[in-house]
Amino acid sequence: MANTPGVNITVTAAAASPRSNTPTATWFVVGNAAGVSGVAVPVNSMTDFVTYFGKFDAKGNQGRYNTGTVDSSLLYDALDVFFREGGINAYVSLFPRSGGSAAAATVNVGKVTLTAFGKGAWANSSNSNAAGLILITTLVSGSGSSAIMTAAIKFNGVTMATSPSLGSETDLINWIESLPKYQSMMTASAYGAGTTAWGTAATTYLTGGVDGSGSDTTATSTASLSVFSDLFGPGQVSAPGITDATTYSNLTKHAMANNRVAVLDGALNASASTLTSSVATLQGTADVDPSYAAMYAPWLIVPAPVNTNPSAAVSVYNRTVAPSALAAAKFADRKSTRLNSSHVSESRMPSSA
Repeated sequence: MANTPGVNITVTAAAASPRSNTPTATWFVVGNAAGVSGVAVPVNSMTDFVTYFGKFDAKGNQGRYNTGTVDSSLLYDALDVFFREGGINAYVSLFPRSGGSAAAATVNVGKVTLTAFGKGAWANSSNSNAAGLILITTLVSGSGSSAIMTAAIKFNGVTMATSPSLGSETDLINWIESLPKYQSMMTASAYGAGTTAWGTAATTYLTGGVDGSGSDTTATSTASLSVFSDLFGPGQVSAPGITDATTYSNLTKHAMANNRVAVLDGALNASASTLTSSVATLQGTADVDPSYAAMYAPWLIVPAPVNTNPSAAVSVYNRTVAPSALAAAKFADRKSTRLNSSHVSESRMPSSA
């Protein structure tokens, strides 16, 4: 449909659903993206996903990307289908990086060390663009040791947090450390003598983050799952698109320990015999109760994300999406969802969401 000349219509990621989340509807998701790791990040819409895991490039903040070492497409597409099909609330935990290093900075705000909460280049920043993680301090009044400052944390140009009045480097450290780690995205600690006096307004850019060789999706996936403690309550747990036996086992054991349901993905294009074999392997795994798990297939074929920005290049393609996304959405959308009921070893679903 053509727009009126001079009128541009831009469609952005949908906001959170206005509906309330039922007690068993939460989806706990582990996967790969660029951002904070080792923490459960609340995501109620794709806008939230882009805020916490977006990567800045020439087109702006993008949640779906493949940098060669970080590919967020499996996670992005799964959450996109989840929210479009009735899901309301999700928590995301990233797989730990294999190798690499965390971005950091020192001195610019005085006697403080800042370190990104999670390895990778995602936090690297500079004064040449709005990408990455930065801390901005602003002088409110006074000078030197009696100065009153405020601070703001920004990620990809979005303000994540703004401080109250701060009277010292210790106040700055305490404020950063008091924030949820998905909001501060950094840790702060005493550095030493420093070279910049308190009261000097500055913009601190974190640098030196390295992605490393990639994410570890199997052997240490328990580390990503461990942040979803039983304090978060019941729900479904998945690693969208990850289909090895170790992940199946880890997800099911997590569900057993936390009164949740492991929603597993059958391998892409797997035959019925292959799916049956995967189920049998899980059922035969020591210390695993398969009644806490359900496996779904086949994978979904869904359209590309909508983009009506006239200045953006538009690609027409379909996405192949892990079926756990639709299954978790339908769990969430059913007001009568009950844990530990109607669990199945294998389910076949339609090929489109």
